[in-house]
Amino acid sequence: MALKDLITGILVMALWGINFSVIKLGVSEIDPLLMTGLRFTFVCIPMIFFIKKPDVSWSYLIAYGLIFGIGIWGMGSWSIEAGLSVGMASVLLQMNVVMGMFLGYLLLKENISKQKLIGALIAIAGLLMSLTVSDGSVTGKGFALILCASTRVEYLEYHH
Repeated sequence: MALKDLITGILVMALWGINFSVIKLGVSEIDPLLMTGLRFTFVCIPMIFFIKKPDVSWSYLIAYGLIFGIGIWGMGSWSIEAGLSVGMASVLLQMNVVMGMFLGYLLLKENISKQKLIGALIAIAGLLMSLTVSDGSVTGKGFALILCASTRVEYLEYHH
C-alpha cells in the first residue's frame, strides 16, 4: 500500500469519527432533522456553483437527496438523540452494506454469492451481539432508527 493511500484512509476514518461527534454536539442543541437539513443546505448551496448537475432527471435528484439526507443522516442523527452512542451509530450504520445486498436480492432479483452470504451472516452476528451491550450506549429506539437509516433505498441508483 502506498503511503498516500494509507494517509488518505486515516483521514477518512478521522473525518468519519469527527462527523459523528459533531452530530452528537448538534443534537444536544437542535432538532436532529432540522440540524440535518441545515447541514445539507449549507453544504449544497456552495457546491452547486462548482459541481455540474449529474445527467439525471430533477425528480430523481430530489428523491435521492431526500432519501440520502433525511433517510440516512436524519435517522442517524435522530438515533444519536435517542441515546445511541456515536461509536455504535457509526458502526451500526455500516449495516447498509448488508441491507443493500438484501434489497438488491428482493427488489432487483440479484444473486447473492456464498462469500457475500457468509459475510452478511458474520455482520448480522455482530449486529446481534451489539444488542447485548448493557452500558447504556445502545437504546432500543436509537438502534431501530439507525437500522432504518441503514436500509436506504439502494435501487434508486439502478433506476436512473
